[in-house]
Amino acid sequence: MKIGRNKWQSLAVAGLMTLGASLAQASIVSTGVFSGTTVDWGGLNGGSPNTTVLDGAALGSILTINWSAHSGLLVEQGIGWSGSFTGGTFILDSFNGSGNPDVLTLNFNSPVSQVGFYAQVWTGLDNFTATVATTSAGGGHDTETSTGAPVWVGIKDDSGLATISSVTFTLTDTTNSQRNDYYGIGPLQTLGATTGGSTGGSTGGSTGGSTGGGVPEPASLFLVGGGALAIGLKAWKNSRA
Repeated sequence: MKIGRNKWQSLAVAGLMTLGASLAQASIVSTGVFSGTTVDWGGLNGGSPNTTVLDGAALGSILTINWSAHSGLLVEQGIGWSGSFTGGTFILDSFNGSGNPDVLTLNFNSPVSQVGFYAQVWTGLDNFTATVATTSAGGGHDTETSTGAPVWVGIKDDSGLATISSVTFTLTDTTNSQRNDYYGIGPLQTLGATTGGSTGGSTGGSTGGSTGGGVPEPASLFLVGGGALAIGLKAWKNSRA
């Protein structure tokens, strides 16, 4: 069966569109509270409260912690933290008594599609604004305010693909600016690619699971789009010969 010139051109255009979609960056959007794989800070330092968390500390095979000014602390609600997290919650604390504030960066060993957590100013009383941000996949951030209670901040890739390789957290104390970036954050809620698969593991362990069908991965889209484009162009040239 002979296919007309217009149809070959249409096939080539479809290939270009698919190829373009595979190369486009997914956007990061703010989101409400979500659930996922729990990453518990109790996996640090053998779960011993009031111990130093050094710059560059690794939480299993999940992520690396980087501080902007100094080392932080691993604390627990009621043991080194007097705020209002649920009792027994392990908290990553930015203040270790050095007198310097800290900006936190979490670098994931494998990219995730979403990450969120509760945060609180270290006094547990001051008004504050919390921001989690990423430069991955075009960038994005979520900024929330609180009158003292822990507040949720979270971001996700709206395509469901695992594109977030790192996030940065900052806190502004709107009651006393001298306490900016003195804070604690609770367990993370993360996910790998949300394309029908599942992510296992918790409490400081490594994340496992698999990615199912649903949303094609960029590499697959690239192959499909590139193949359709090549076939369309070749056939169109042949039809002109």
